[in-house]
Amino acid sequence: MNSIFARLFNAVLSGCRATYTWVRGPGGGIVGFAILGIGAIGLIIGFSVMNKDQTAQTPDVIEGQFFEIATGSVTGTYYPLGNAIASVISYPAGSVRCVDETRCGPAGLLAVVQAAQGSVANIEGIHSGRTDSGFAQANVVNQAYRGEGPFDTTYEDLRAISGLYGEAIHLVVALGSDIKSVADLAGRRVSVDRPGSGTSGIARRILQAEGISSRNAEFVEASADQSAELLISGEIDAFFYVAGPPVRAVQALANLKLMQLVPLTGPAIEALVEAEPYLTATEIAADTYLDTPAVQTVGVAALWIVHEDTDSELIYRITRALWNPENRHLLDGGPEQAGLMHLQGALDGVPIPFHPGASRFYREVGLFPSDANEPSETEPVE
Repeated sequence: MNSIFARLFNAVLSGCRATYTWVRGPGGGIVGFAILGIGAIGLIIGFSVMNKDQTAQTPDVIEGQFFEIATGSVTGTYYPLGNAIASVISYPAGSVRCVDETRCGPAGLLAVVQAAQGSVANIEGIHSGRTDSGFAQANVVNQAYRGEGPFDTTYEDLRAISGLYGEAIHLVVALGSDIKSVADLAGRRVSVDRPGSGTSGIARRILQAEGISSRNAEFVEASADQSAELLISGEIDAFFYVAGPPVRAVQALANLKLMQLVPLTGPAIEALVEAEPYLTATEIAADTYLDTPAVQTVGVAALWIVHEDTDSELIYRITRALWNPENRHLLDGGPEQAGLMHLQGALDGVPIPFHPGASRFYREVGLFPSDANEPSETEPVE
C-alpha cells in the first residue's frame, strides 16, 4: 500500500510541475489551472478507491491498481494523448461504461499520466522500473534495443503495446526569418530540445547531415515551450521539435503571427531518410497552424512501450480496451493525435518485439496469423 501512495504522490507532483511549466509558457493560464484541477480530482478519486471495501474487487485484480504512462512536456502532444488513452483504459469503481469489461482495463485500474522528459527518459524509466509504460519515438526505441546512440548497453527488455501515430519534425523560425533551409542554420543559435528527448537525437542527425555542428553553430538545450519563449525574445534563431501536429507551443506562436516553418528537403535529408528505416518523408498540411502553408518534412512513428516483465493479462486487457470500437469516440474527442490512431496501423514502424499480452490481442483480431511466431519472440526490424 505504501508503494501505491508513493506512486500516486509522484504522479500528482509530476502534474503540478507540468502545470507550472504550462502556466509560464505561451498561451498558458486557464488551461494550466484546469490541468491542476483535474490532477486534484484524480488524487481524490485515487484515495477514495483505495479506501473502498475490498470485497468489491474482482478475484484477479486489486482495486486501486495504478498504471503509469510517461509522456512528454505538457505543451507537447504526448501529454494530452496520454490523458485520452488513460480515459479509455481506466476502470474506476462504479464506471457504467465498464459494465462491458472489454471496454476498459482490469477492474480497479487507474491510469496515471506523467509529464516527462520525452523518449530517452521514458525508455530509461521503463528499463529501470521507475515507471510502468511510456511513449517514445520509434527510432529512439530501436537505438535503445540495440544499445546505440545515447544508450551504452542493449535494452532488450523493452516491449511494444502499440504503434500510435506518425510524428512530424518541426523546424521553427521567426516570421520573416532569412532561414530557409537547414543549411542556413550555420552560425545561428538553434534549440535542439532537452537532453534525453527524442527530438534531440533526430535534430542532431539532421544537422549533421547538412554539415551543421557545435563547431559552426550554437546549440541550445531547451524544451519546446522554453524554445518558443527564447524565439520570441530573440535569444535563439530556430528550434526543432518532433511531435504530431498541431503542437501547442508552435500553435501559440502561429496564432500570434510570430513563426514560420522551414522545410526539411534536399539531397542530404533524402539520403538520411533512406538510411534510417524509421524515418519517412511527410508533410505538415496547410493551415495546421494559422496561415501557414504546407511544408515538406520528415516523420517518425510514436510508440507505446512497456517492460517485458509487465503482467501479460494486464497488457492484454489494456490493449483490448485501447482498440475496442466502442471507445472510438473517446479517442476522436481527444487531441488530434488520438484521432490519428487506428488499429490497422498499430503494427506499423515498431522496431522491437511486442509484449505477449498485446500480441495475444492482435492475434485474436487477425493482425497476426494464427500460425506465426509470437511477436515477442521475433527479432527487431533491421
